[in-house]
Amino acid sequence: MIKNRIFKNIIYSTILLVIFASCEMKKELTGVSTGDKTEIGVFEIDLALKNEATAPTKTDAALSVNDLSVQILNKEGLVYKSFETYTAFQEAHPIELPAAEYFLKSYHGELENASNKPYYESLTPFKIQASKTTKLTDTCSLATVKVAITLTPEFLEVFKDDYSITVTNHDSGILVHNSLNQAPMYFKTNAQQTRVSLAIKATNIKTGKPIETSQEIIKQGDYDEGVILPGDFFNIKIDTTYSMDISNVYPKLSIDLTMIKTDVTVSVPTDNIIPPTDPDLNPDPNPDPDPTPDPNTPVIEGDGIETPLTFAHGSALPLVVNTTIPNGIQKFEVTIITIPELTVLLKPMELDGTFDMANLTEIQKGALIELKLLTADEVVIGAKTKKFDLTTFMPLLPVGEHTFRLAITDAKGLANTKDIVVIVTQ
Repeated sequence: MIKNRIFKNIIYSTILLVIFASCEMKKELTGVSTGDKTEIGVFEIDLALKNEATAPTKTDAALSVNDLSVQILNKEGLVYKSFETYTAFQEAHPIELPAAEYFLKSYHGELENASNKPYYESLTPFKIQASKTTKLTDTCSLATVKVAITLTPEFLEVFKDDYSITVTNHDSGILVHNSLNQAPMYFKTNAQQTRVSLAIKATNIKTGKPIETSQEIIKQGDYDEGVILPGDFFNIKIDTTYSMDISNVYPKLSIDLTMIKTDVTVSVPTDNIIPPTDPDLNPDPNPDPDPTPDPNTPVIEGDGIETPLTFAHGSALPLVVNTTIPNGIQKFEVTIITIPELTVLLKPMELDGTFDMANLTEIQKGALIELKLLTADEVVIGAKTKKFDLTTFMPLLPVGEHTFRLAITDAKGLANTKDIVVIVTQ
């Protein structure tokens, strides 16, 4: 009898211990107390949406405060309550919460290093007190840096539609503006970011001459200590330099920067834009005609190599290079001009910088065989025709602009060079 009573007491004690442990575990997971009704408070919010600095696109125009997702986080940042929309939050009133410290998170979209879609977010702390109503007024605003590019009619008259403007935030965020993608760009920012960079490539319609220039856009130090902040908007207009001769025209930038606190026009330095050469004021009235090219000059042709090849990351378009070298290949140099992330990966394979397909090192040859760009018994030096199919290599390229510069020299010193530009989008 005594043993049975002791046994029952042990069972009851164990049950109480389990219940207590369960309550304590719930406290730890949620970060809040589950006590009496007197420890409960009521939470209300008055949420507003601050739209972008300029007129939004048609897609964004429909965005309203009611479309924002709302989350209540505990002080450790874990989700305590979640509402798909602000409307759903309002319909759930009154919102009762245990007395504790929380964060209110409102947001719309997905935060990425670079995207053609905006991301809005607000994260605000608040505190619930027992038997009291806490009302929070908050505003959700653009949480990324916006960049928009406009090309003037003068630019489009001078340059072909194969132009590309590559924009980077120097933190793995890269997007390309071209004739196929002209949407605004949105970049994630950090506490150290002070600049956005552009690389412009275009081809002069009259001369067929390619133009390349790069430009850094730096926020003036008098504003926000020179740090680019979420919500800043760079409105970039790309015009042309004035010239009576259309073949002697270069891109020119002007930029309006709309910031969170004030509007200011940023003057962009143009020291690194190649100036046009001065035209000859006394041209030869009887210039010598261009010499007839040697018919045995190496030929570089193929599918997808005449204009920039643009495709989405992970997919691919055919890229086949056919070369004809009547005198036989002496050197076949390849230079890969790409983003830093890919350069780092190419370095251990000795494929960063320039390498010679006709005179490969063992490491280079092994890497090219692994990438299926070369066979184990393939001989390049001395070949009079050579075909390279790069199609299977294209899906491996990261987002950004990549240039493959081919330079062939034959056994008699005749040479030819070709740039193949590949643009990989998100």
